[in-house]
Amino acid sequence: PAKIMKHVEKEFDSSGMNADERLTLSDIVGLLDLVKRRPQAFKEIVCSVDPLRDSAEHTISQLMSVFTSPHACARELNSTELQRSLVLKGWDLHLRLIRRATNLRRFATAMVVSIATLMLTSTVLAMIRIWLKFHDVLVKGRGGGIDEVLAASPATDVTEQQVPHERLLDIALVVLPISVLLLMTIQ
Repeated sequence: PAKIMKHVEKEFDSSGMNADERLTLSDIVGLLDLVKRRPQAFKEIVCSVDPLRDSAEHTISQLMSVFTSPHACARELNSTELQRSLVLKGWDLHLRLIRRATNLRRFATAMVVSIATLMLTSTVLAMIRIWLKFHDVLVKGRGGGIDEVLAASPATDVTEQQVPHERLLDIALVVLPISVLLLMTIQ
């Protein structure tokens, strides 16, 4: 059992699985006991399950019926064509799962890259907006104190006409963090 467990751990990455879903040494020992008690169940019975469409309860009950009943899926035993069909269906399902995993991985990578880009853009635009505000206060000679710069907000400078790029920056500083939040929610 320990050799089988080491082989399974070496061949299959179970890092993304919950601890209760991983194969344990006691599972392997139980399976080997079942093989010793009912070797014909592992040599003769063929039964297919579909993890994409079937629920976990249905799959477990179907597998348990195969292991406990001597005649479960017995009609499939005599047909090599049917066995070949089941194997092809299994590989087809495996291929679909691999393609779906690849697509999901690409989507997740694109989401992370776009979120990082939007966050960086938002930070750069905020820094530019603050620099423009400092520059505006220093050029117009209102003083040079930081308290003056912070007190001079667009709400207090209603009489002055706002430059179009400043309005665009103000809009971007509202829209970009909201879009980052939406993308993080979708992710």
